[in-house]
Amino acid sequence: MLVDGGEPVFVGEVAHIVGAVESGPRGAAAVGDREAFENLLILCGRHHKIVDNPRTRGRYPVEVLREWKAQHEAEFDTATRAELTRLRALPSRLPELLVDAFRDATADLGATIDKLEAAGYLAHETAQLLHVALARGSNAGPAVGDGVPGIKEAFEEAYDAAGGASFLGIPSADAYELGPGFVQHLRGGRCGHPAVICALNGRPALVVTADLWNAMSCTGDGMADSGVRGVGFPASSAGGDHRYIAPTVARVPTVGGAWGRGSMVNADGRWTWVPDLGFDSNSGGDADTATGSQPRLDLRLRLVARMPNNRDDHRVSAAGRRRLAAELAKPGMAAIVSALAADRIAVPPGLQWRPTEDQYARNDS
Repeated sequence: MLVDGGEPVFVGEVAHIVGAVESGPRGAAAVGDREAFENLLILCGRHHKIVDNPRTRGRYPVEVLREWKAQHEAEFDTATRAELTRLRALPSRLPELLVDAFRDATADLGATIDKLEAAGYLAHETAQLLHVALARGSNAGPAVGDGVPGIKEAFEEAYDAAGGASFLGIPSADAYELGPGFVQHLRGGRCGHPAVICALNGRPALVVTADLWNAMSCTGDGMADSGVRGVGFPASSAGGDHRYIAPTVARVPTVGGAWGRGSMVNADGRWTWVPDLGFDSNSGGDADTATGSQPRLDLRLRLVARMPNNRDDHRVSAAGRRRLAAELAKPGMAAIVSALAADRIAVPPGLQWRPTEDQYARNDS
């Protein structure tokens, strides 16, 4: 049995002790049912050819092959052998049955290791080593950090710090480069969910849930610079373990994306990217830029636009400023200001709001 891409593959061959036909190898021997379990033997492809080859099969008579079969079956209990003898069409079904048995046995052994650790019979480090040994002994798949030169040490450090094989499971594929960083997917273990190791260039690697990673990857609906290229990679959790971002974390900062700094925010089970508010030091000088005709205003709304690009076709011209001023002076803007004032400004005691006059007035005036 070999494992390819995480899936067990039966590479043995079901051989007939007495040939499937009378003209076949050892076909002249007496047998009740040539397709019965008692007449079948599993061999590797190499030995199957040797025992059937006309030049060598004389050294492997029926008695020798039956002895081999008896030795193999001695490893199974009587009940299991009885069940096998009742099966039909074994030459076609046996490979599938063995694959299922291999998969179930591997899963049961992994679950047993987790239970022993939870009960205190195994230390975490021991359980982790057993999971790694189980994965390597039954799987020719990738190891943590495989696929991209230079990231193995960083990925292994994050993997071990977040819980290792017993908690996160084994990698499902090689690591790969994506946008501003590197990624490797994990199958999931005791944590109860698939996970992802990710690292931005120049920053420590960490582990996140596959749900969070998939939400980041889908942000932007596939447009240019969307996904993790736009929002960036997770920087750390907002408090708690900085190497493993658990499903209970509600806000995860992101860095390195084309959209600037922000955070993935989980609201009612749905992840959304929210940009961080940024303040330009130059904006402080705009506090006194605009003036009003009235010395005292109940609400002042100021819009300041700064264009860092000096190309002429991107500059705001005098005509553009006039058009902007004209738009701001339209009645619709006055309605917006009134709504903002009515809904969001606390009215001091002794004052009331008069919408028709757009101003505060004292109760006795």
